Amino acid sequence: MFSPDTGDVIICDNDNIMIDKHAVGNIIGSPGFMAPEVVMGTARPSTVTDQQSLAYLLFIMLCFGHPLNGMQEYEIRCFDNVAAQEIYGRNPVFVFDPDNLSNSLPDEEGYRHVAMHWGVLPMHLQELFLRAFTVGLKDPSRRVTEIEWKHAFTQMLGQYHVCECGAENFWDHTKQRQECWHKQCSLQFPDKLYIYGKSILPILIKVGQLITTMHLGEKSSSTIVAEIEQHPSDKRLCLLRNKTGETWRASLGNDQIDVPPDKAIPLFSGISIKAAKCEFAVNP
Repeated sequence: MFSPDTGDVIICDNDNIMIDKHAVGNIIGSPGFMAPEVVMGTARPSTVTDQQSLAYLLFIMLCFGHPLNGMQEYEIRCFDNVAAQEIYGRNPVFVFDPDNLSNSLPDEEGYRHVAMHWGVLPMHLQELFLRAFTVGLKDPSRRVTEIEWKHAFTQMLGQYHVCECGAENFWDHTKQRQECWHKQCSLQFPDKLYIYGKSILPILIKVGQLITTMHLGEKSSSTIVAEIEQHPSDKRLCLLRNKTGETWRASLGNDQIDVPPDKAIPLFSGISIKAAKCEFAVNP
């Protein structure tokens, strides 16, 4: 279920849970969400088949269409069990597979919105979907894990930006200039907060942005270490509040200042902040 006001999603029916490879359940899955090998009856549900099911679910939530429903599904006039087995099991092809265009999206009203939403997604998220629905369809060992998805969405939220027209966009660090997908407005992104020594992309400085231990390299933990807040008197500035139990050291030019736990420091362009496990910098 989801809230139409906030977009928040909850799982309200969660059953048939078993320890991986140690039990056999009575339910093998839902049509359109089962991994190809489960559809074909060559494997039972397991952790690796659930990883494929998760990829289907995430794609549908973000793009409002099934990743395997393209020209093959469009040309079928009677979608029976034989057709479903062909599309989802015997010959699954991603609608955005760059090397196999046999199942590309038809140029029809019921499919165009999928391409539009796909184009809005950040590049790093598109790359995970490409892996899940190309090599991941045939090789379970190369499927995207839940931890990889969690890291990807952590980065995604860090590049989230609302255009002046109200449309949600994502900053693409590979492009010098971006236009809003909705009304083609020229997007003006805020300053960026870099986290040195970590693989995560820079974070847009915006009120309410949380920085967690996942940003600092933790694989699964998401303890909050900092929060970006609005400056109380200067609306042009944001603050970075120390949510750890350690004192940070901030530097701007020759000036240095300590930032004790629960205190905040203005995020001026050029400032660097040394924490225990990383170093932050604004537009270095």
